[in-house]
Amino acid sequence: MGSFLFFLLVVAAGWYGFKYFKREIDDKTPIPHSDGISAQKTSLISSENTDGEVYSLSKVKVVHLRSLREQPVEAMNEIKFKIHDGPFGCAVMHTCVQGSKSQWANAWLFHSVDPDFFKEEPFAQLNISSVGDVTVSRGCPPNYHGILEHFQKNGLL
Repeated sequence: MGSFLFFLLVVAAGWYGFKYFKREIDDKTPIPHSDGISAQKTSLISSENTDGEVYSLSKVKVVHLRSLREQPVEAMNEIKFKIHDGPFGCAVMHTCVQGSKSQWANAWLFHSVDPDFFKEEPFAQLNISSVGDVTVSRGCPPNYHGILEHFQKNGLL
């Protein structure tokens, strides 16, 4: 039961992050952050930005962890997006769920092709949906090490 509740917490955090960062890209007005600094319409990743290298998951190594509740649809692999802090070598997909109208997934982005999860931290987290919404939160997610410990304890790595 505890594992299931932890999974729900991870999914809820990913959903909130997906909605929040999608709004950050789509909304032209500044969004206040908890530290009092406002974010403008700038993002590490966007399907609309003109700078950065163009990627799709079909062009990079993607590792699917056993924590996925379902396999991502093929359409997600072809969605194009740009990264400003690239290049990246590997996307590690850790969450994939079906919503009411689309499927969405979260993946950690690493610079190396074969990351050691306990020695290297992701430089960003990708949120991608089957309908083409793409956003990323810059930096290592604050709960990364806790999620790793949970995945390792439950044999999900």
